Amino acid sequence: MRKLSEEERKARKKAREKAYYAAHKDKVKKRNKAWATVNKKKVQVQKKIYRAANKEKISEGIRAWKIENEEKVKADAGARYIANKEKMNAQSKAWGIENKERASELKRRHNLKKFGITIEDYEKMLVEQRGCCKICGKMPGKKRLAVDHNHETREVRALLCDRCNRMIGFAEEEPTILRLAALYIEENN
Repeated sequence: MRKLSEEERKARKKAREKAYYAAHKDKVKKRNKAWATVNKKKVQVQKKIYRAANKEKISEGIRAWKIENEEKVKADAGARYIANKEKMNAQSKAWGIENKERASELKRRHNLKKFGITIEDYEKMLVEQRGCCKICGKMPGKKRLAVDHNHETREVRALLCDRCNRMIGFAEEEPTILRLAALYIEENN
């Protein structure tokens, strides 16, 4: 009988352990759980070391799982929010106060996303319009220029000051109403 190499011995031992685990799965899990309960500190240290060494792998796995289980993630988040609404709102408000600039940027990014544009797209439009309202040509006051868009197609048209944007809104985006209003002002001035 020939002598086994170190590699072969390890492979055989691993195969025996695998077979034993398959045959005694519940018993092994129970024993491991009991050991983990007794050695909580060791388990915490091992987990910490593993997480530090495999940060990217863990993040990738979590991201993949969230994509595969998108509906469950949304349902869980909704249920968690409903159960902890007051606490979560208070935390969110406190974070917003502590991180005003970041919160403002995130809110702005979210609002622009509704129109299908980024902050960079907005800034590019602003430069093209020389920082002024597309209709009246005035520089904005305290408020940023609003993103004017077609409410049916959601297509972005231009950046407008608050007054011009409201004017179009009150006229229900109807060119005829705006022309008649202009005519009325011309005749009565």
